[in-house]
Amino acid sequence: MEVLKPADGAARLAIASPLPVACAVIGALVVLRSPQLPGWQQIVAMSVLGLLLCAARDVVRCAGMLLLGAAWLAIRGTLALEARLPESRSGMDHGIGGQVIGLPRFEPERTVFDFRADSGPVRGLVRLAWYRPASRIEAGARLDLEVRLRTPRGTRNAGGFDYEAYALQRGIRAQGYLLAPPQVRDAGIDWRGRLDRARSDFSRRIAREVADRRAANLLRTLIVGDQGALSSRDWETLRRTGTTHLVAISGFHIGIVGGFAALLAGGLWRLWPGLALRVPRRIAQAFVAILAATVYGLLAGISLPVLRTLLMIATVALAAMSRRHVSVAHSLGLAAGIVLLVDPLGLLAAGFWLSFAGVAWLIFCLQGRSRKRSLW
Repeated sequence: MEVLKPADGAARLAIASPLPVACAVIGALVVLRSPQLPGWQQIVAMSVLGLLLCAARDVVRCAGMLLLGAAWLAIRGTLALEARLPESRSGMDHGIGGQVIGLPRFEPERTVFDFRADSGPVRGLVRLAWYRPASRIEAGARLDLEVRLRTPRGTRNAGGFDYEAYALQRGIRAQGYLLAPPQVRDAGIDWRGRLDRARSDFSRRIAREVADRRAANLLRTLIVGDQGALSSRDWETLRRTGTTHLVAISGFHIGIVGGFAALLAGGLWRLWPGLALRVPRRIAQAFVAILAATVYGLLAGISLPVLRTLLMIATVALAAMSRRHVSVAHSLGLAAGIVLLVDPLGLLAAGFWLSFAGVAWLIFCLQGRSRKRSLW
């Protein structure tokens, strides 16, 4: 029997090669480590030259991808910096309106919450604190606020937490605190607000139903991402044991849920082989993995790290559903390329790199048993 082979490498190039994607990531990292972003003229020059080099082959193409990765990061970084609160208006009092995003964090002396402003001197995500609050900030509420804002900035302490990079990666345009109690607007709550309100109600129900207070707080954190449920004593214990990443919902959690869902679906198909006559096991596993990861992502809150991981999982699962052999390196390269295209500033977050552990676990769960595996 004659084995049909592709006439050229077109079929292989249909799936992203990890080497060009790695070059694009390296180019973006070079820009991130630079003392300042390139100007618009330099960005245009890098983009044009990168596109021309990508038309060539092998090493030259990799050089073109490196330039394109650097140019794309520079574009997104410049736009993100321009969207922040101008330094000339930092430290001033402003009136803003918008909607509470995510679950507020209630502390003994203050309430901290994210606010998506649609009116005022800055549009987009603003992180606010209300000291000695006179009432409770509800998730998803639409509010009119009197606040004092400043541009996000970090400290220059060597080895310290870089809050400015964190704010840039999360899309936080300004930070500040309330000057007066908020004015509540009932109308205009969107689907995101209703979802956050449902998450808040679910978190309260866990607190009521679970008798052990510390266990309830841990469940609220792991299930719905309510980090405000943990006390300062709990956070101190987590910091001392180096396990804070285990309770902060990240890409690794989403990947683990998707991977175990794929394993359960594979086990079900092995118990009832007749199901494979209707839907192939590999396709069923990929679909169940996407569904489980999406449900958990909605429950934990659609933050940027969660969205980034859902995109990676969907990319890998769809590649598995394409009924062609895709290696682990190609799957991870494809996922990295898609994420770099959608959210290049995610490279600033450690979660971007840790997400690959969860996605690699999912790939392992989706691998068939048609060939013998090595111990590695």
